[in-house]
Amino acid sequence: MNKKTKLVLHISLLILIFLLIILSQRLFFSWESAYRHMEKNIFHYGPADEIYVMDDSNGKYLLTKYDQWIVSFYVYHRYSIFYQPGFMVGQPLEIDDDDMITYGVSSVYFDGREHLVYAHASDPITTLEVDLSDGTTATLNTLSDHLHYGHWPSGWPEEDHDYLEAVMIRGYDEAGELIHEEVID
Repeated sequence: MNKKTKLVLHISLLILIFLLIILSQRLFFSWESAYRHMEKNIFHYGPADEIYVMDDSNGKYLLTKYDQWIVSFYVYHRYSIFYQPGFMVGQPLEIDDDDMITYGVSSVYFDGREHLVYAHASDPITTLEVDLSDGTTATLNTLSDHLHYGHWPSGWPEEDHDYLEAVMIRGYDEAGELIHEEVID
């Protein structure tokens, strides 16, 4: 074999090995492709009507809405250019039209352990607040007319300090009047 043939053969083998690694580890070039793979092949959910993305240094947290369900996912960012399907955060929430607020609470690991609240609020609620165990109040970010989310560092339950969890959720209308209040169990 001459040098040119060997070079082509080695480059072809490197490309083949690279493709095998990508396929075996389920790596994708975009977070959306990784999410769609999770949605279709792992969780058999969707396709989502609404997708909201929150960045993290290790990947992306996704809050999705499909029909009467709210589901949160995490997609890992790998090797600087790839994304890999991650996990479902918490349990899927079925939106109950009879409830003023449908919410989920979960602990996730972003850049440290964090507590996460995501919620669907019915009209006329426009603003949601969560009371934390240290006595502070956090206002949830509004993603759309009805979807809200918030997260904060929570520490670990084994540590006696800095462990924060949500204890109460409240909904307000546009005028700032309290519409609904509920203890988080």
